[in-house]
Amino acid sequence: MDDVVLPHTPCSALVPQDFGLKVLLCASVDGTQGEASFLPIVAWVTLTERGKGDGDLPTWSWQPVVVVDHELRLARTVLDYRGTVAKDVIGKVALGLVRSRFVAARDERRSQSPIWTTKSL
Repeated sequence: MDDVVLPHTPCSALVPQDFGLKVLLCASVDGTQGEASFLPIVAWVTLTERGKGDGDLPTWSWQPVVVVDHELRLARTVLDYRGTVAKDVIGKVALGLVRSRFVAARDERRSQSPIWTTKSL
């Protein structure tokens, strides 16, 4: 009985709510070019992803689902996806959020890099 392997379920059922959010799209990663556009969120799923190594535990996250070309898709698979924002966020504010998220992500990457960190002896 110890050899029983439980099935891996990568995602939950759809939860048909938007939770007051919408998906933000922008052609520029840092928000300096182009305009912001938005897609309504039609549902959410809980996505379970396996760990990178053999001993790593799986991680899970809530992922928004949108309609693109008449099909349901995870928002993160849509071209120019930059995240989710409140429904009342518009143009310039959205571009500011893209910029700030880019800077925060860049700073996080730098903090992990031995080139950017200083070590005292």
